[in-house]
Amino acid sequence: MDIPRGEIILESPLEFVDLRGVLGKFKDVGYLEVLLTEKGIEEGYIIIENGVIIGVFYEGNRKGDPLQNIQELLHENCAVILHKLTDSQMSVLKEVYPLDKKYDIGVLFEGGEVKKATPRKTKAAAPGHGKIMWEDEIPILTKGGQITNIGREEFLENIDPFARSILQYVDGETTVGEIIKKSGHSPEDVLGVIEPYKLMGYIKFKK
Repeated sequence: MDIPRGEIILESPLEFVDLRGVLGKFKDVGYLEVLLTEKGIEEGYIIIENGVIIGVFYEGNRKGDPLQNIQELLHENCAVILHKLTDSQMSVLKEVYPLDKKYDIGVLFEGGEVKKATPRKTKAAAPGHGKIMWEDEIPILTKGGQITNIGREEFLENIDPFARSILQYVDGETTVGEIIKKSGHSPEDVLGVIEPYKLMGYIKFKK
């Protein structure tokens, strides 16, 4: 979908997110993007206004209705991105897409709680060891729904400021322990940022 990116409030693999809690606290206008890339690209969009779902869209090969397809995505190893839109962006969105259905947020969790994937183990046993580097290519999803690769600096400009304050020290020569010292953040916060971005394929431990 050609949909505005908005301000990214959250970007993470689902397994690290209390999705019900996050959506329960989101009282602005925007949308939740659900992305699965294991077998080609599948996307779900959940448009939210003042705590209520006003539209659901799905792009992929599943045969169910959009809501059912998104519910299925939320039971797989997907990533979620929460976008906050301005009122003007939402107005434009309403002019382009039919946003006339209203659901309670809880409808996403009908049929059981969202399953969280079993976290994959990394070889970095201790925070003080292991130099972190960027992958050669950083894939992002464009507004037009296409995957493109960008550079480190451009990527850092467009992510959450807190994550940027940690990932700016990823250079292939700095260890996790050194990043903790330079960033001034706790080991839990630094590892909490590094692990999701590693699982998303943006950074890796240097061999």
